[in-house]
Amino acid sequence: MGIIKKHKRIYYRPGMISLVFIPLLCLWFFCKNDSFKVYSLFNLMYVEESVFIENNVPNIRKYRNFNFNNSEIIEHNKLNQLQVSLRKLKLENDTINGIKIHFGNKANYAVFVKVLDIITIESMPVYCPYKNDIWVFVPAPKKPVAVQNNTQPVQMYECVSGRMSKEDELRFEAEKEKREFELKIDVIKKHWMLYLGYFGIVLLNIFTLIKFNRSKTIH
Repeated sequence: MGIIKKHKRIYYRPGMISLVFIPLLCLWFFCKNDSFKVYSLFNLMYVEESVFIENNVPNIRKYRNFNFNNSEIIEHNKLNQLQVSLRKLKLENDTINGIKIHFGNKANYAVFVKVLDIITIESMPVYCPYKNDIWVFVPAPKKPVAVQNNTQPVQMYECVSGRMSKEDELRFEAEKEKREFELKIDVIKKHWMLYLGYFGIVLLNIFTLIKFNRSKTIH
């Protein structure tokens, strides 16, 4: 008695390949052209020479030197050491020592940005960018000023660092969200034909699938 093998018929739905691979193709296209890259800025204020000299910044602390003169990959270990030193300086509230960061002629811009990121992450209270250096230290605690009779009020000056105030941070975040939204709109306007073509193919495939299923049911 022979064995009859039944073969199952596999029905291919037209458009399934397009529906699967076109979104992946679009995603690859956007990633290749950096369409999802978000551009941002960092607010940095350089110290004027007169202020730098008047406050005698190079001599108010015993500075540990960090010299950067290569790419971020080569300077990776030194950047980690810098972050550890900054963290220790702040945790110990060290008002005797400081850190001097120098950028050589061959230092990459990525290293400069990474150093600023580290300073921001560690929330250093004072850092003074001056020429090719950044001087970082913890300010000494303020001494209470005795108020005497018949004396003029004492005018206090705050040391300005590169950190932003809370209002500036909120304004910066709002501007960042606005820029991200404008960037998304710009991407849509720039590649509107690609979006239109994709949705057109999707709609065409949906109608084709519906027509195919109806014809199959009738037959």
